[in-house]
Amino acid sequence: MSGILTRMIGAVESRGVMFTDELWRSVVNARSSSGVQVTPVTAMQSATVYGCVRLLSESAATLPLDIFRNRRDKGKDLVTNHPLCRVLQKAANEEMSAFTLREMLMSHVLLWGNAYAEIVYNDAGDITALWPLAPNVTFPLRGLNQELIYSTQLPERFGYEHVTLPADKVLHIRGLGSNGIVGWSPIRLMREAIGLALATEKFGAAFFGNGASPGLMLKHPGKLSQSAYDRIKASWEDRHQGLDNASRIAILEEGITVEKIGIPPDDAQFLQSRQFQVVEICRIYRVPPHMVADLSHATFSNIEQQSIDFVTYSLSPWLVRQEQEYSRSLLTEPEQNVLELKHNTDGMKSGDITSRFNAYHQARQDGWLSANDIRTRENMNPVEGGDMYLVPLNMVPATSLLNPPASPEKFPPAAPPARSLPTEERKQVETRSRKYAAARFRMMNSYKRVFRDTATRMMRREARDIQDAAKKYLRTRSVGQFDAWVEDYYTQHSDYISRQMLPVLQAYGETIGDNAAEETNAQAWQDSVTAFIAAYMGGYLSRHTSNSKDDIAAALRKAMANGEDPEDAVNQEVQGWEDTRPDQIAREEGVRCGNAVTKLVYRIAHILRISWMTMGNSCDYCKALDGTTVGIEEDFMTEGDNYQPEGTDRPMHISRDLGHPPAHDGCECGIGAAS
Repeated sequence: MSGILTRMIGAVESRGVMFTDELWRSVVNARSSSGVQVTPVTAMQSATVYGCVRLLSESAATLPLDIFRNRRDKGKDLVTNHPLCRVLQKAANEEMSAFTLREMLMSHVLLWGNAYAEIVYNDAGDITALWPLAPNVTFPLRGLNQELIYSTQLPERFGYEHVTLPADKVLHIRGLGSNGIVGWSPIRLMREAIGLALATEKFGAAFFGNGASPGLMLKHPGKLSQSAYDRIKASWEDRHQGLDNASRIAILEEGITVEKIGIPPDDAQFLQSRQFQVVEICRIYRVPPHMVADLSHATFSNIEQQSIDFVTYSLSPWLVRQEQEYSRSLLTEPEQNVLELKHNTDGMKSGDITSRFNAYHQARQDGWLSANDIRTRENMNPVEGGDMYLVPLNMVPATSLLNPPASPEKFPPAAPPARSLPTEERKQVETRSRKYAAARFRMMNSYKRVFRDTATRMMRREARDIQDAAKKYLRTRSVGQFDAWVEDYYTQHSDYISRQMLPVLQAYGETIGDNAAEETNAQAWQDSVTAFIAAYMGGYLSRHTSNSKDDIAAALRKAMANGEDPEDAVNQEVQGWEDTRPDQIAREEGVRCGNAVTKLVYRIAHILRISWMTMGNSCDYCKALDGTTVGIEEDFMTEGDNYQPEGTDRPMHISRDLGHPPAHDGCECGIGAAS
């Protein structure tokens, strides 16, 4: 054990002036108008005060308090090896668990308006313990240089000695206050409401202690001696005082009669007063009455919402107050820039099991929770394959627009390989596959018009926008501003391109996928194809914008080098886009997308090998490739190869890993399953 409670060293002599805090001093001997003394200690004798303080303290201490490291991509990583993890999550000191300390500090601030704990460091400067300080004898002070220090009184076993601590050795959690240094005590501020609750409770106890009856008067027709008076009084109290004697028969003698005095508690609205004080105290702590067992205004339709409101409006402000004070006092300045302390309130907001599971189902379908994410929240172990995220069929991941994958044709990973087909079936498989490849070629040709019409609309708008910008910037030779505009334009224009092209790609991909699935008897391929097309869209956007920007940049470079008008050069370049680019897009994307989807379905069907199949008006290079067979995870050719088959006059440079056609501009080849 260390700190002032065992070492009492390093104390700072108190020469400062204590903050003027009449609010706290008035709590010590605060008698309410009801005649009941109200202090943080006596207030806890009220069942409602005790219930509210206990509820908030236990709720705050129960929640996990995690430490996160902020990442540059706005994500967060859970930190598990920081010295504070043990202090805030397991053992606050040698004698207290983290729960006990956090519960105690919360109760202190709810009653006194302030909670204090001494921070204990080791020789390396790491925090090793937090020791609570009594809030009724701990005060903030100003030192000789106006620095903040704290004065506290040690317990009886240390002789009630007064010591002072520098501010960096004290964790101070403040409630609502007016100067930012000390918080107001809710007990002092609400003294009258709490005093009335205590008074009505005391009155009720006395009421039932007197036989649950108001004051009585025994009337004698004559004058009694002192001994007779004492005898009758003692006899009456012995037989009729208290609840056990409330219904006993009274036998009167010597002409004595009974008369009631005072107002019956029911007429004085005694029960209503007690009920109102419950709500009044709940209002102080912003606690829903049903959470302290007052169900007078709760219904099955609103009690769940009130429980959620408790977390949102009652507990969350206290949690934020603690999180920020923990960060300010327990983390170094460099750590405060990268680390964050956060309570996890998901469990308290989860509602009933049906609502919670419905929320999980929606999150799973929307793609932002995986099966293992959900299992972790339910304290269940992860399962193999549970980290996969689903993609909605009719939506595109935002990341595919901003960060397209480098090789979308390789998404998703191949299914586990199966055994090769028997030798006798090889020829039959190859014949069947070429038949289906020819059908896919016909599908590609039928979709060319759809691709071309869509691309025509895109290029018409794109050319018009570029020409308008060229007129605005290049007419005044503001080439730098034009370049900046182009970069910004294609960032925004990508959304328009996606809206135009994605439906076409989805429909085309489903058509090709259906053909390949029929060929191979693949099952459950639809979701994978939908997800793949979403990623493929990102690759298309990258190719489209790169081609457009490269053409514009080349036109500008040529104009500047030759002393030509840059506006005319850009206009001439983009004027031809509407005539040339749509056919190019339709041809290339039809072949590329069709073969990529085919290969994906082959993976799902556990096809091991694929072969190159020439289609349409094939060139000599593609004819030489016809029938070439590779493993489904292999490439026909790799980036950087110079392919020159016999009979050609020059090599063809391969600019990307060639896992499937097209091999060059104008290539219409396909792939098929091979044995």
